[in-house]
Amino acid sequence: IMFDCEDVLSLLKPTNLIANGLCSNKTLCHGHDLNDVNSRLSESIDSLRELSRYNNRRKEFAHEQKGSKYKQEKRYSNALRFYREALVITKGLVGEERHPDIADIHVSMATVFKKKSMYDESMRAFEKALSMYEDAIEDEVCEYDRKRCLIIKSADTLNSIGDIYLQKGELDIALEKYHAALLVTEKSIPESEESDEVKSHWSETLNIHWAETLNNLATVHAEKGNVQESLKIHNLALEMQMKYLGEDNIAVANTLNKIATINFKDRNFVVALKVFRQALKMRRKLLGWNHNSVADVLNNLGLVQLMMNQLDVAATTFSKALDVSCTALGKQDLKTADIYANMGFLAEKQNDVIKAIYNFNKARKIYKINGLADDHECVKFVTRGSSDFAASSVVSFLF
Repeated sequence: IMFDCEDVLSLLKPTNLIANGLCSNKTLCHGHDLNDVNSRLSESIDSLRELSRYNNRRKEFAHEQKGSKYKQEKRYSNALRFYREALVITKGLVGEERHPDIADIHVSMATVFKKKSMYDESMRAFEKALSMYEDAIEDEVCEYDRKRCLIIKSADTLNSIGDIYLQKGELDIALEKYHAALLVTEKSIPESEESDEVKSHWSETLNIHWAETLNNLATVHAEKGNVQESLKIHNLALEMQMKYLGEDNIAVANTLNKIATINFKDRNFVVALKVFRQALKMRRKLLGWNHNSVADVLNNLGLVQLMMNQLDVAATTFSKALDVSCTALGKQDLKTADIYANMGFLAEKQNDVIKAIYNFNKARKIYKINGLADDHECVKFVTRGSSDFAASSVVSFLF
């Protein structure tokens, strides 16, 4: 027979033990006042109940930590299992189905679905979380600082939803979500009566988030072919990041990489080369020489050099990118495959057929290991291996 925890605790109260014939007053109290015993035991029961909640909170935290660890290790099925278990525990703790703490776990699960390219599942989880955040924001009893944190979480979730629409090629909807992310944060703009310290803190927080959203908007404009508008918005984001984060910050380096990428796609190779080098220098300084983000910008730099016909220099750069990618991500990662594909394209430009075939085959093997179908653009690129096709598709391998 399964007993509810509260039923068991209630049954243990002395008055209930006696009433149910499970114990006599004399046996239970040993000469002490019944009300005193009842009061003390009630206090003990409250302490046990609080300890139970504390242990469940610890268990929930441990499950979330394990989920995050498995996500970092790309063991996504294990990550989802622990997140789902954390979800059950959290629902028991908060005593309801819709709560910001539950929304946080849905966001974690949504990011895993997104990593697995399960975009529909990811979208549903993000939208469920967003709905819970919005309900909590509208709750009149929610403290103002708590409400501000929820507003930031709502904006982050809207950005994530926009990212999915961007990846699906639904650019107008992505643009709509990014604009919504900007608008929702306006609700947390510091008020005039607040202290200078509070104003400064929240102004900095908001500007950092606005810069991130502006970068997303700029990416959509670039995809729509609005190059100058995209660069204008990216530069505004860069200005905000440098003001509030400082020049030596990874967010600044990432924005520089985006600006260089747009210049590359616009065939402004001289500017792209300069900005990629700046991004490379910053990422090496901030992340170390063997970080996967360093491999990304080395790959991009190699493509610029290739398109500028600096073939020997590009070969050296791609080789460095490959070494870092294999170290940081592994020899069978998709980004490693993309670098092999670019090296195959370079070998074609150098008229080295044997090396081109070798690199294209290495890339194709990794693509197939990762489950890419024969009609995937990356697989078709390395299978056809023609210079004409490569020249038209080379930007697909920018990171």
